[in-house]
Amino acid sequence: LIGNFYGTCDFDPSSRVFNLISSGLSDMFLAIYYPDGSFISAIRIGSTGNDSGNSITVLPSGAIYLCGDFTYVVDIDPCEGLKNIGNGIPETDGFITVLNQPTSSGITINAQTTSLNQGQNTIISTVLTNGGATPSLQWQDSTSAHDWQNITGQTGVSITYSPGQSGDRVRCLMSSNASCNLNYTFNSNTIVFTVNTVTAINPDPAGVYGIRYYPNPAGAEITIDSLRITDRWETAEIINMSGVRYGTITIANKTRVTLTIKRLVPGQYIIALRRKNAVAYLKFIKQ
Repeated sequence: LIGNFYGTCDFDPSSRVFNLISSGLSDMFLAIYYPDGSFISAIRIGSTGNDSGNSITVLPSGAIYLCGDFTYVVDIDPCEGLKNIGNGIPETDGFITVLNQPTSSGITINAQTTSLNQGQNTIISTVLTNGGATPSLQWQDSTSAHDWQNITGQTGVSITYSPGQSGDRVRCLMSSNASCNLNYTFNSNTIVFTVNTVTAINPDPAGVYGIRYYPNPAGAEITIDSLRITDRWETAEIINMSGVRYGTITIANKTRVTLTIKRLVPGQYIIALRRKNAVAYLKFIKQ
């Protein structure tokens, strides 16, 4: 679609916004849509005067020929640097220009690991290609509970993610504002996680570190004892057998810690003790 507009115009008919702002009076625009009318991208060409687009031809190679008129001086190819034409006076002239294959953009995501134990998390980062000056990002996940949906508040270049079970998936959507993209929304690759259920635990697997815990079964509290400062344990976290986590506390530089568990429903739980490059698991029963 080709034509002209004045001021600020949103070319995306959906709930999203893709504004172009004219540089003077009216500017020419090139907007591209799918056959169903959903938006792909748009660009503008214009001077400080009145400019308009009159006709368009697209070749099989992807090159786009545009015909229009302008006043003053105008850059007739916003995709490949300056191509100014015009004599700088307020007289109307015509132009024909070609926009070659537009900018190629994309997004790739990488995870530190895709195989985790229940309750563990991993950092996922992005690699952006031609995202423009201010690309916007939105992380999404798909789990057994729901299909793809936005992860609330996660719009940064990386995310710390804890999958609930095997098959949980994560991706990131990028909206690019790079010039001359024939698509401004890009989906990243999808990362699929494997979650290892921690069930095959010895009666006291943390015993290799000399750690004791009691009572077991437990009622209102459970105590972890004989922590060695030299083992450099950092955090303790309670996890149920479905992978639901109940908060993390700091245990650095402590030899003993008591956890309040009176609000937990009766059942089997795991306490995960974490430090750099090591995790110890303690299994207990909440009465």
